[in-house]
Amino acid sequence: LKNTSFLSVLQVFNYIAPLLVLPYLTRILTVEEFGTVMVAMSTVMIAYVITDYGFSLSATYRISKHRGDKEYINQLIGKIYMSKVGLTVIALIVLFSISLIPNFYEYRHIFWAGFLAIITQAYQPIWLFQGLERLEHFVIYMVVTKVFYVLLVFSLVSDSADGVWVMVSWSM
Repeated sequence: LKNTSFLSVLQVFNYIAPLLVLPYLTRILTVEEFGTVMVAMSTVMIAYVITDYGFSLSATYRISKHRGDKEYINQLIGKIYMSKVGLTVIALIVLFSISLIPNFYEYRHIFWAGFLAIITQAYQPIWLFQGLERLEHFVIYMVVTKVFYVLLVFSLVSDSADGVWVMVSWSM
């Protein structure tokens, strides 16, 4: 019940943040800048799928089965993070390649600002907290970062060419 409650709070913030930010961005950014930011954010989400590589399912299961075995969990965390190094490099190459497409080349800095977002998302161990059934810490962290994202966007994005600041805010 506690974990479900915390995840429900997180879902509320996952919906509220875009509902606050998107109307603001559509008024401030040019159509091209806004579209490029959305493509870059979508690419970062695809990169998350690449870097997750199913660990959110398999690692959660393994950790929950071996919850009392700290040595096993530590070894599993090490293996997953080592695997994520290669997966993150692949995801960064994909993002970099998309930034070189002629239609996006003028806005490549927006894609490059997504590099930090890919790295930070790849190493968020939600699977660890799910497996240990200790979601309160993760949810508090995620809610604070969502609020921080909204505040950063409202404070940094004030010009029609500030799309890069949206990605920087997302990365933070």
